[in-house]
Amino acid sequence: MIQRFPALNRDALDRKGWACPVIQGGDIPYAQHEIARQPERFLPPRSEGHAQLEALADRKGNTVLSAEAFRAWPHAKFDRLADIPGTETYDLVYAVRDPLALFRSYWSEEVKQERALSLPERFAEVFVGPLGNRLLNRLTEFAEYRKSPRANLRVIPFDVLAADHVEISAHFMQVAPGVDATKYRRQLPANIRFPVKLTELLRVITVVRGKGRPNVGSAFRLRFMEATTAKDRVDMVGVIEREGRAALRTVRFPERPEFLDILQTRLKQQLPGNYDVAGRGLFAETRLESKCYNAAALLEVPAIRRLVDDVIARVEPLVAPRRIGS
Repeated sequence: MIQRFPALNRDALDRKGWACPVIQGGDIPYAQHEIARQPERFLPPRSEGHAQLEALADRKGNTVLSAEAFRAWPHAKFDRLADIPGTETYDLVYAVRDPLALFRSYWSEEVKQERALSLPERFAEVFVGPLGNRLLNRLTEFAEYRKSPRANLRVIPFDVLAADHVEISAHFMQVAPGVDATKYRRQLPANIRFPVKLTELLRVITVVRGKGRPNVGSAFRLRFMEATTAKDRVDMVGVIEREGRAALRTVRFPERPEFLDILQTRLKQQLPGNYDVAGRGLFAETRLESKCYNAAALLEVPAIRRLVDDVIARVEPLVAPRRIGS
């Protein structure tokens, strides 16, 4: 949603001196995922996408870039990115969410990017030391960003804003660009949330297609969405639900994890000035249980294996490598 808002209001932002660039050759026109995920294609002077960033220096004003993968950047990459258009300082706007909900969402996004780790496998990796994990404890990332004197970190409380029915996208624009976006366009295309059954179907497809080879990218998922209708996807979910019951698993906490309260106390110290959170919890009511599926068990079911093979046969011909600028 936050990423779509600047793109939807490009003309209005441009009149305020803010550009929201379209990355040529990218799969998603409303965000800058290619820069965030593949900086080696943009930051080096002779890289294939470098000229697109240099073009930002030709216009007077500021630029807004948005993508989840920016969160993993070290401060030096942000400094390098700012150097290209000649920007002296920059704002990093960061929305903090309930870590457990964020973990589930992040795993789902990883699957959409053709990663094949199961939810229990990722759970084991992440929760073995939650306060030391960058995904769960965002303070580790904040410390990295603050290594640059050029960075101005602004933190916004996602769950509190949602509880107060505040338009998160408009709040984002007020915090960073300082633009009053309350009258900007609101007809945002909704992010399509995949139910876990559809997420697991895509993960199983990745297992079959990848044959053990690592891959990262949105190409198959985007072509999958183009090649299937909403009814097709409902039918697919129905197949997993009916035929995959023996493969259903549960990942759960026996009680609310202690690290959530520790993290909440520390995060509150980062928020003064952006939004009043005094006396309030930062996180939504935490759901301690998640459903998932065992991929091997799903593939043992003939009807599901046929579904997997049919989807691959339908979508694979549409998947082709894309190059920046093509």
